[in-house]
Amino acid sequence: MVVTPMDNYALWQCFILAILIALCESTTGVRNTSYGRVRGKIEETALPGRDVESYLGIPFAKPPVGHLRFESPKPPEPWYPRIRDALKFSSYCTQSHGDRRYIKDISPNHAASLKSSEDCLYLNIYTPVTKTAGLLPVMVYIHGGSNAVGTGAMRDGSILAAFGNIVVVTLNYRLAELGFLGLGEEDFPGNYGLLDQIAALRWVKENIKHFNGDPDKVTAVGHSAGANDVGLHLVSPYGKGLFRYAILMSGSPMMPYASTKLEKRLRTKIRENLSTLGCSLKDALRVKNCLKKISVDAFLTAANFPCELYSGIADNNYISDTGQVLLQSAPINAQAVMVGITKDEVNDFSKNAVFVQFLLFERIRPKSY
Repeated sequence: MVVTPMDNYALWQCFILAILIALCESTTGVRNTSYGRVRGKIEETALPGRDVESYLGIPFAKPPVGHLRFESPKPPEPWYPRIRDALKFSSYCTQSHGDRRYIKDISPNHAASLKSSEDCLYLNIYTPVTKTAGLLPVMVYIHGGSNAVGTGAMRDGSILAAFGNIVVVTLNYRLAELGFLGLGEEDFPGNYGLLDQIAALRWVKENIKHFNGDPDKVTAVGHSAGANDVGLHLVSPYGKGLFRYAILMSGSPMMPYASTKLEKRLRTKIRENLSTLGCSLKDALRVKNCLKKISVDAFLTAANFPCELYSGIADNNYISDTGQVLLQSAPINAQAVMVGITKDEVNDFSKNAVFVQFLLFERIRPKSY
């Protein structure tokens, strides 16, 4: 057999290609989920010898657009048999403040590259590259921002994953009017951003074992409004069985703006704003369907709903009453809860609200899980 120069060239090409594939495989990871496989990347951290696999922008629900706007989140469409790249953050959820001030203040590097979209229900997973036997504890972080601004990508979970030897999950949820507008009625209840968080927690419960996480050792962590939300998950029947522990920092379900009963004053303000949008209808279902037809830009430009609406609504479904009431009467969906504030918290009232919450948690010992 005669080997020609062209044959040598082809052999060298194959050899180089094999090296490139090997290098690529050494810096990426592929994991299973219930909906298909995802490809992430392996990154070095500041802790020597503790690399972390990151999987960014994994869908945990269908895009809440079109007929799914103002609807409870639906499971994502499977993507079998292909492998989905999970190498970059998704868009952040459309928010009332079109600029990125809050995101930029917390994470300037991410603010420049991220875009806003209604198609935003994605989560990020950071798992240590470890040879430790057994599954690792899991932390699911719910970001703050008054339920009006922010994104899960603001917090880099790789550092905590490496130093804490835990699996860290961050997530997006619908914000402002798109996430919290509602009439508290069966056809238009509200609480969509909160239900997005529940959907993400369910996804974690179902899939985190594929990322070396223990689904029975999940801690739900919230900061600011995210802590208010975690506090509501503690007393909502929807939160039962989805996490074992909870950490609330600088927020509380005891805050008056954490949840509302939609009293007459607030309903009047909502109706006034619905009128400016051309959706001043008596029937809740017709109101919701009317709002679905408005472009998101027109909606956010014309909408001027009170910020106190960006909270949980007592809809007799997700929650039956305000967090202030439920924390004193409802079962607590966790074995242990940690609450905390900073030295210079917003005001004395917020300190008192967290303190009262602490006393209630002491008085209402959670039942065995």
